[in-house]
Amino acid sequence: MRKLLFLLLLGINLTAISQQYPFKEKIYNYTLQEIDILINNEDGGFYFDDILNKFYEGDSIMTKKELILIYYGFAIMPGYKPYLWLELENKIIQNNDDRKFKFAKTLSDSLVGMIPVSTMANEELSYSCGRTGDSIGAVFYKKQYQQLLGIILNSGDGKSKETAYKIIGMKDISVITQTKKMQVTKQKRVKSKDHVYEVLTVFYKFKKEKIYFDITLIQTYGLKAIQKKKK
Repeated sequence: MRKLLFLLLLGINLTAISQQYPFKEKIYNYTLQEIDILINNEDGGFYFDDILNKFYEGDSIMTKKELILIYYGFAIMPGYKPYLWLELENKIIQNNDDRKFKFAKTLSDSLVGMIPVSTMANEELSYSCGRTGDSIGAVFYKKQYQQLLGIILNSGDGKSKETAYKIIGMKDISVITQTKKMQVTKQKRVKSKDHVYEVLTVFYKFKKEKIYFDITLIQTYGLKAIQKKKK
């Protein structure tokens, strides 16, 4: 029942997607087209429905490849709507900040149901679980969040456009800067070739640095979701 409810919430059509991809460079060892083919092959062992539910249920033997495919593969599925979720994300953060932990937990739980691969949703849910006495939930969602965070942090080093952290959610930026205890002093958006970047000026370990986040997937597929809603 939980699996069925999750799929209904996500609204994923798991038929193969025929589309143009925003860039040809590889994420880890895979192009977007290769990711698309892998997650839409029902008999290949990495079918999106199967590996996403494996993660959603907290399977302890998720492989690195599976984590890469569910995180970046999520961005090319029809249920991906990052900009449409921003209001709910901000409401969750505000309620946790206001110490309304029960309400924040309810909102976070619904967001995780829609976006299981959201670092922000899992982190906030872990926090609100902990503050409401749900120690099991706190540990579970912390593990989920840490797995996703590891995939992002190992997608690059953030020191240049070529080695930018590749993300599928704008809140991933604040999650990473807070985790690394970076003080953000400036943020701007730049375009270069087929990519869009958020470039942050930060103080990190007593030094001023620039950190690059590749938000091309958000700008490409996220904006398409907004345009579809307006039609």
